[in-house]
Amino acid sequence: MTMILNLMLGKKRGGLEQAALDYAEALRLAKLEALTVISPGAWLEAQLVAAGVTHESLTNWGNWDFLAPGRLRRVAEKHRVRVIICHGNRALKLALRAFPAPRNIHIVAVSHNYSTRRFAQADQCFAITAHLAKYLADSGVTSIAFMPNMVRVHEPEPRPPFRNPPVIGAMGRFVAKKGFPTFIEALAILRDKGVPFTAILGGDGEDAASIDSHIARYQLGGQIQRIGWVKDKTHFFDSIDLFILPSLQEPFGIVLLEAMMHAVPVISSDAEGPAEILHNHLDGYVVPKGDPVRLADAIEHLLADPVKALATGIVGYHYVAKAYSMEAMAHRLHDALSPYISKA
Repeated sequence: MTMILNLMLGKKRGGLEQAALDYAEALRLAKLEALTVISPGAWLEAQLVAAGVTHESLTNWGNWDFLAPGRLRRVAEKHRVRVIICHGNRALKLALRAFPAPRNIHIVAVSHNYSTRRFAQADQCFAITAHLAKYLADSGVTSIAFMPNMVRVHEPEPRPPFRNPPVIGAMGRFVAKKGFPTFIEALAILRDKGVPFTAILGGDGEDAASIDSHIARYQLGGQIQRIGWVKDKTHFFDSIDLFILPSLQEPFGIVLLEAMMHAVPVISSDAEGPAEILHNHLDGYVVPKGDPVRLADAIEHLLADPVKALATGIVGYHYVAKAYSMEAMAHRLHDALSPYISKA
């Protein structure tokens, strides 16, 4: 059977790395012979070992590593690779250097975000949203398949009534585009209106000091608990009553799917990915990005009607389980890749 190479060269923990792990498991579920190739010492390595996924390490020092393309070619030849799935620009750039056109290996670029300068050179692109698919088409990419991100489906535990006071949660990388100042300002509005709550904020990043200053500025230190990177997401989602995604820019939003997978009622900004995932007032609530007043209003609305809020969480779970499960994406991957692997 044809070998598919799943290539991810990022070393840190992040959404792209999680997506590469998900692809590795979905390819196995689709019964496609695949090898995941990563950088030595990457965060992903321990996750692949735990999942029992076949993988190898490949050293790549960047643009000046003239030997890296040869290393990738040797791996591809050794495993009779016919398709390379590239996660991130480093992976795509290396694959294009190793196999310039014309080539007998099919290169797939996964558009996890809007940094797609070299994507027109790939043989096919996977777009995680319809918005990204249009962006790619407008950029001159001609072969595009819709391939959203995925989650592992499990039956959630029945959610208890809202706590007293209710717990509002958010998490992500502390960078400007994630919109956490909007979240903090919305909580300050609720506090000033006398709405009882506590909040849990998970994550870390380059804007951590700015986030802390924002919390202090609005005197919310006693109501917002910063917990750092969330290692146990099930525990996190079980600890909150509402999940908020306040992003100013969000190409997809895997964390939104994860919250919905736990049947947590969700409120998101109308950033690119979440606006496609959610059906407003049905499986979640959507508010204008960067608008703390509208976000505060939506939170207050759900806190005032916990029965309605929990109902949206249940609807969200069933929708995500059907549309974004790993099994559903395994079928999509098989259908998208089968024309190329059948030629081997």
